Amino acid sequence: LRFVRDGFLSFLFKKNKGRLGDSASDSLPVGVPPAFRAKSVPTSASTGTASGAAGSAQRSTADTLKINALEAKVQKTEEESEQMKKLATHASLLLDSVLFPVKPTTDEITAATVAGKEKPTFRDVYSELKKTNGWDAKAKLLTEKEKESTSSTDRVAGKSIETINSEILRTCALELSLDYCTRVSTHATNDFLDELSKISDDDISEYPSMLELEQKLVAMIKEDEPFCAVFDDCLNKDFDDESCRPDVCPFKEAGCRYISSCFLDSIQDEYAIAIGYINEGKTLSSLVDAMEMGAAYAAAGAAGGGWGVGGAV
Repeated sequence: LRFVRDGFLSFLFKKNKGRLGDSASDSLPVGVPPAFRAKSVPTSASTGTASGAAGSAQRSTADTLKINALEAKVQKTEEESEQMKKLATHASLLLDSVLFPVKPTTDEITAATVAGKEKPTFRDVYSELKKTNGWDAKAKLLTEKEKESTSSTDRVAGKSIETINSEILRTCALELSLDYCTRVSTHATNDFLDELSKISDDDISEYPSMLELEQKLVAMIKEDEPFCAVFDDCLNKDFDDESCRPDVCPFKEAGCRYISSCFLDSIQDEYAIAIGYINEGKTLSSLVDAMEMGAAYAAAGAAGGGWGVGGAV
């Protein structure tokens, strides 16, 4: 697994008996911008008295540069502070989804009852993607430059509401599943390192081979979360294989509850912005309302109704 191997070997062969995330550089929460750390602002050495207009001009230029540099730092700090607020809000929403997951719909409860299954207590993202063929709805997360080159109206042109919803749900499900499996692999790696740390420094021969190391670690992950052991391969295949499209959430209940947050309106809004379907500050529901009204206008116009010729709003 790529996310298992990355950084593990170098960590291991340093014979560091600590655990992943114990270093001082990892002291800030996950997701905090690396640049958002206390840095001393360099102070300029005092200058001697300048003589004449040339010296005055040099000081003026130097002061201007300092002011510009300070303004840039203030702006960067404000932007990072805003990013911190968004990260805190996002983390809070995800925690809420684990504690108070999105409740299943009446149709989902009825379907489970008819099938003789246990009544679901939260919505299943994997089940929804399977039912709606959402795995084939592949969206692309846009860069800021790509967003500037086209409008959100252009990006939704020709797409149905169902397609947009599926693209958002699929993108969210993949990202949160990857995050969950990465956490699983990190815990497995830490447990494995604890085992290796018990081997005496005087008897290196007891260390397993490279192949045995990887096989052991993958086996630990597979025992804890079997789907995480194949998730990386599925990701490389863009989830095109049926084996990568389980009928129901393949994780333990805690993982499934975590991923069910993809049904939260606020989380869907975030992904709609990232994909470029709505602009910052807008909501997915407002886009859906506009598309439905546009379709109604178009239908009324085609039927010769009183709404006139309409298009997507």
